[in-house]
Amino acid sequence: MNFLINELSFIGQATNIYDADTLMKALAEVIKAIAPIQANDYIYVHELFSNCQIADNYTVKNWVYDKSFSNDQAQAVLLIQLFTNGPFILDFLKQELEYWECEFNNQDCCESSLAGAAYLQGILISLQQAPDFSSELINVLFKLDENPSEIIEIYNLTNADQVKNIPGHYLPPNPQREIYDGNDLWNRKDQLFSHLQFCKTGTKQLRILGSGETKLKWVLKTLDQLEEYTEIWISQGCKEFSLEGYDLEVSGESQETLNNKKYRKQRTFICPDGKERLFDQHIKLRSCNWRIHFFVDYQAKIVIIGYIGEHLPTVKYPT
Repeated sequence: MNFLINELSFIGQATNIYDADTLMKALAEVIKAIAPIQANDYIYVHELFSNCQIADNYTVKNWVYDKSFSNDQAQAVLLIQLFTNGPFILDFLKQELEYWECEFNNQDCCESSLAGAAYLQGILISLQQAPDFSSELINVLFKLDENPSEIIEIYNLTNADQVKNIPGHYLPPNPQREIYDGNDLWNRKDQLFSHLQFCKTGTKQLRILGSGETKLKWVLKTLDQLEEYTEIWISQGCKEFSLEGYDLEVSGESQETLNNKKYRKQRTFICPDGKERLFDQHIKLRSCNWRIHFFVDYQAKIVIIGYIGEHLPTVKYPT
């Protein structure tokens, strides 16, 4: 999972440098607490993080300088590495995306770590005593490319004790079931996802993913949740198939896109039973801009994965 230090939570809330020290030590304790579950993922920062105000005329850079000559030197060194070398969230977003919008409390925050957390499905680390960021859950309005705006829920840490309560879907997969590459996942799909069926033609991009590719991690995480709910849906005899409550962004294609013969054909796949089906529902993997198209057969009580790969073309609306 990716973590992002929330520069918007630095609002000069400390009354003096001693109060500032308490706040920054709490932030450092959060960073220390996430280390065992961070794996190879990053802690992103804003490029202006070092200039963020902890108290009047007292910035992160000032605190780091003071700690460089104290027993808290290790904490200072970590922050120096972050605001010197990054990774910087705006650089990442500009490299990955062509267009995005993000609003928080009716304010534009598209060039902030909140936007990065919404896109990466990452976790915020906020400085304490910032009223807007005192909750464990932060909602932002996020829009990617031509897609409609959506409310994205972001998990927010302000103290080390909250780390143990991080929802399970953020956590890395069990190392005992680590997947080597896309072909490995395909060969083990029946073992890993016994309640799902997979079309072969629409999963070519999955099968050629290389070892260590980030896309593989997000595909696995999404399929895990889809498998979990499908098992519940089948075993409990649920009438409706609803992924509400899961950390999954589910959308249907617009009628304009489905009326386009070319685009409709791109979403039609031959299923394991030999039948062709239209897969108009999909799950968005914002972290890599991929999609997983699925089909729910209510009569046969099966869920079929038709397509896993890059965002398929859609009818674009004039702006």
